[in-house]
Amino acid sequence: MTLKLYLVSDPDLDSYFFTDFVVAVPNKAAAAHTHPNGCQWDHVNAQWADPFVGGTWTTPSKVKVTFVGRAGKGVKRGPVLASFRAG
Repeated sequence: MTLKLYLVSDPDLDSYFFTDFVVAVPNKAAAAHTHPNGCQWDHVNAQWADPFVGGTWTTPSKVKVTFVGRAGKGVKRGPVLASFRAG
């Protein structure tokens, strides 16, 4: 399966730490449901699956997802690059 690259951004800048990131995933929905650290959205509990990421990123319904291009051969699924605000 060929992965696609998406720029995922928080247009409201609701998160304290991350502003945006690039992720390699199969589709736009998967991009929206990925945290900049790589954990996934827990649909059952409506929160990020990693309990230590609370407040570091917004919810999937609030993100803007932009197709960037196709990932090259050997690129693994998950975040490729993230923009981190240090204060």
